[in-house]
Amino acid sequence: SISKESMNRTDNIRTTASNNNLPPHMKTTSGEPRPCLVCGEKAGKHSYYGGQVCPSCRAFFRRSVQSGYNASYFCPKDKNCKINLKTRKSCQFCRYKLCEAAGMKTAWVLTEDERRQKSEGRNKRKISPCSNNINEETLAIPCISTSDLATIGRCVKANSACDPTQLRDMDISLIRQIIRMVAFRASLTSEGQQQLQMVLLARCSRFASRIAELEELTQADREEILGHNMGYLVVFATCCMFDKNITWTKQLSPLLGVKEVEKLDAKLRSLTVTGLDSLHLTFDMFFPAQHQENTVGHLVVRVGSWAEDEVEQTLLSLVILFCPDMLDLTQRRKVENIQLKFATLLQKHLKNKHKDDPEVGRSRFTSGMLLVSKCKEISLVSGN
Repeated sequence: SISKESMNRTDNIRTTASNNNLPPHMKTTSGEPRPCLVCGEKAGKHSYYGGQVCPSCRAFFRRSVQSGYNASYFCPKDKNCKINLKTRKSCQFCRYKLCEAAGMKTAWVLTEDERRQKSEGRNKRKISPCSNNINEETLAIPCISTSDLATIGRCVKANSACDPTQLRDMDISLIRQIIRMVAFRASLTSEGQQQLQMVLLARCSRFASRIAELEELTQADREEILGHNMGYLVVFATCCMFDKNITWTKQLSPLLGVKEVEKLDAKLRSLTVTGLDSLHLTFDMFFPAQHQENTVGHLVVRVGSWAEDEVEQTLLSLVILFCPDMLDLTQRRKVENIQLKFATLLQKHLKNKHKDDPEVGRSRFTSGMLLVSKCKEISLVSGN
């Protein structure tokens, strides 16, 4: 899917100027500078991960693989963007594909664990025998710090979806429709669907406004992020209602509040409403028109069934919010670093949670990063 122009960049970007003053490793066999086969900038003196690229594209490829973002890159165009020195930050998907086309190999990039083990190996050789107080138990301590936990706690607290009391921002007609849905398996009307989306949009906006990292950005970048990514955040919040592994009480608790759901459950049982123990509210009960078109229901369930706790839902929400893809940003690197910060926190959380089976943590992190592009796909398909 990479353009012929990009694949033939070596021929296009060579110049006829004399290069006799360049060292041999920066010249091609014809004496001309070695170009980066991704963006056209001057390539480094070595082959980076198997490809002839510049230091910037090497760093981009390494970050993409180590963070797992390479699985979530998304091109809203035709997957054939022109990548050069000026446009290389515009489309991560096409830039990454060019890295692969240049011969760069993901298997050659060390993971954080491998890098740490390599560093520890060097340090062990430097430690004298009498100071051998590093054991397997010490090295196995999960790499999540007190500061990390404080940041995670702050973000979870900011997420209104984790508020035990809700209803304050919901119209009474919407609440009644949801009660009828549980009691009589009724579907939301088109008006109810619109009201629900407005509630979720308002809550997601409040959540974003409480995140300190967003306030650190320029006003222009804040407006760009909120204007383009808020819809994807609402999509993810909507999907989380349809986790296939939970029943209606847990589905509605983030929306109505835990206490209100408990009251509703008790009231319905007193009225001898049957089937409550195993009732699962499906996507087509909330959005029947979209389900009839058979376009997004399966994706919604897949996305909504990923998060297993409030921390995972909150951190992945922030990865989605700070996604810089296709945004016109004045401080792109800062936004990229913020997104990487929350992705790293998610990775650490999963590592700590699945420390008895590290492969599960790695697999879940990779699948979680894929959901960023899935949310965008749902938004495009549903027209939201």
